[in-house]
Amino acid sequence: GTARPGAMENVEPNAFVAAIQEALCERGRVEDDLVKQADATSIAAVMECEEVHDHLVTVLPAAFEAADPAHKASLVEAVALALVRKLDDGTLAEAPAKKCLETIGLELGALSTSHLAAILEAVLERLQSTLRAANGGPHALELLPKCLNLLATVERCDVALGDGSSAADGAAIVAYALKAILATAWPAGCMLGLAMSLRELEVPKGQLQPLVGKMLRRLADVEISQLPALTYQLLLLGDADGKTKVLRALNAHFDEMLAACQSAAAKDELVPTRLDPDHLGHVQGAVVLHIQLAVKQDQALGLGLLRLLKSGQLRLGPFALSLLLSLARIKRFEEPTVSAIVSLVRSDLQLASHCALSPWVASFAALATACPPAKPDALLLGAVRASAAGGWDHLVPSLVALAAALLDSPPP
Repeated sequence: GTARPGAMENVEPNAFVAAIQEALCERGRVEDDLVKQADATSIAAVMECEEVHDHLVTVLPAAFEAADPAHKASLVEAVALALVRKLDDGTLAEAPAKKCLETIGLELGALSTSHLAAILEAVLERLQSTLRAANGGPHALELLPKCLNLLATVERCDVALGDGSSAADGAAIVAYALKAILATAWPAGCMLGLAMSLRELEVPKGQLQPLVGKMLRRLADVEISQLPALTYQLLLLGDADGKTKVLRALNAHFDEMLAACQSAAAKDELVPTRLDPDHLGHVQGAVVLHIQLAVKQDQALGLGLLRLLKSGQLRLGPFALSLLLSLARIKRFEEPTVSAIVSLVRSDLQLASHCALSPWVASFAALATACPPAKPDALLLGAVRASAAGGWDHLVPSLVALAAALLDSPPP
């Protein structure tokens, strides 16, 4: 018959692991009756046995289902902590790791605040190594948003935190966790995965802006091929002010890369692979398309972009021009965007004319602006060449509309 819950509570965990191994050796499977006899320590010990890893997909659900309700929370916590350790040392294969995360995720909602806080602390303690090891497979970071979303709903508690302080409610625990994430040294290659995890947090976006700001400061370290996906995630994470900061940071980053590429070409130097003109143009086009998608979902972002340009906070460079031309493909923004480009082109042509006529104006303009005046003719021709080469062919209709508007515009 089925053993009563807790029947093996006095049996050494090693004895239970040995019984599991014997069952696998003799019958090739683990019976539910055997699992139902185990306590939390024994089930956690099984997590350390590599021979049993492939069978965790059946062992854990059976153990949770048969657990004594009075001890189930301790069992889930013990298994979760063991899983975090195994994911951290990389000894758990992808398939069982994924299933274990799913199984534990289903049980988190029934845990108390203290149990959730213990799991959270385990994830935060190993956050840096988790981020370094994250390569697209299952990792302990997946437990972070699930725990924090549950903890955020706690109205009153008294939980000791890892920094020695105590939390009186769930909001304090969330603030503590976000502060710990911000203080962690992030490898640049992990930022996309981290941004995707942060998106699952059900907290006010204002609390996430310091994290968005830190990611923007690390853009130069990010593998260029990750920029399109990271751009989209950052725009979704940002609040109204954060989104404009993302656009400004991307504009400055692409301007720097394009300037470095042109400088190396002018000096006949070897251009770094990440700055290869064709590759850079392809990535720039992909980033622009991701921003266009974000604008379609949040039209306030498009209005914010136009405000940045009209106020002079966003320099009209190759990236900004391609971004504007892409924005003009959206019906609502076509007329104001084309008008904004025409206005900027006229202003830059007028400034260039004044600078050519007066050395004093030229020196004053150089001092008054953070970067040299743009050359609109070169920018427009560059955009046309890129579209003709097939890199930004989706911008052709906007270029045609812009050309017509420029023809209708009186000389500056």
